[in-house]
Amino acid sequence: MGNVIEPIKEGPQALENGMSPFKGLKGLLWGLTLLLALCTEARHYEVDGIEWNYRIGGSKRAEIKAVSKTTPAIDKETRGFVTVPSKISNYTVSRIGHNAFSNCRRITGIAIPRSVIYIGTNAFYKCRSLKEVTIGGRIKEIMAGTFDGCGSLERISFTNSVKKIGARAFDNCKSLVDIGMLDNVESIGENAFRYCNSLTDVILPEGLESLGKCAFFGCESLASVLIPDSATDIALDAFYLCNSLVSLEVGEGNPVYSSRNNILCNKDGPQRLAVQQKRHGSCVLSRRPERGYNSGWGGWNFVKGVWIQ
Repeated sequence: MGNVIEPIKEGPQALENGMSPFKGLKGLLWGLTLLLALCTEARHYEVDGIEWNYRIGGSKRAEIKAVSKTTPAIDKETRGFVTVPSKISNYTVSRIGHNAFSNCRRITGIAIPRSVIYIGTNAFYKCRSLKEVTIGGRIKEIMAGTFDGCGSLERISFTNSVKKIGARAFDNCKSLVDIGMLDNVESIGENAFRYCNSLTDVILPEGLESLGKCAFFGCESLASVLIPDSATDIALDAFYLCNSLVSLEVGEGNPVYSSRNNILCNKDGPQRLAVQQKRHGSCVLSRRPERGYNSGWGGWNFVKGVWIQ
């Protein structure tokens, strides 16, 4: 009987037999999977007494990464001011992942280096003692929920690279008094600054195009707002329950909106009630508004103002 030719074995079994696992298409795919696993495997590295959880990406870059949604990238009991390292084990830190510092309730400040170009959703969720943040990176977007629940946050500063502020980005930041970083922002998402009770005045930047639902909902100390010519998509309830608002101005060149007696109005079509002075009052209508507006306000009995057809 002739010799039997055994087929070439690939993958892990080939390793056991002393053969190359990368022969053939299946072997190549197995090799790529192994390489990807090695690159994305979570690692630990200590910098200035803090052990960081991270993973390696491409081009010698690293991401500060949470272990899970409930276990952040550093020990939850870390206290005081924290500086994110620009390098970890010869890798440049370019990303801060989702939930990276979530529920780190004892850190009081954080500095993010210029090397960082991305910060994930809920990255600093409920960092309740966090008072100041400095971002030196080229961040283009403050993602959804990034600083949600940071009740002690007073100030945040970074370069003018930010174009978008996502939903709930600063939700419940009750101590926030300075949001001067809005210079080049083009859109602000829904509930972005909800319950930021310490804000007293907001100058929305020229270039801003849209302002989402309840963007400044319940900002009880907000007294003045300046809306630029560029803002052409403003949600009806963007300033709902801003009970101290006494000055709302719209740029004269705005093609869509104008202001009258601190009421935001459409230039074409029915005028829109966008500001109310007190929590309790009455809403006087010339005719019943279209269905859906009532739900947007959460009850007309809490509005003081006039809807004009």
